[in-house]
Amino acid sequence: MGFAFTGMIVALCIHFRDYLPSPSVQQAIYPYLMNGSVLLTYLTIYQSLHMLYQIWTLRKPIQA
Repeated sequence: MGFAFTGMIVALCIHFRDYLPSPSVQQAIYPYLMNGSVLLTYLTIYQSLHMLYQIWTLRKPIQA
């Protein structure tokens, strides 16, 4: 199901390749792109800090 949906989206993007880069479409999606960039930045920082925490806690002394 997911492959069919992805294939359909790709086919639609190829079909409308002249319409998608138009200024009206770019202006309509600009706020979503900016909010997505900010969200991606926060998620990357969180994931990096979480990874460092996991590495730090992995190095605890092992007791038998």
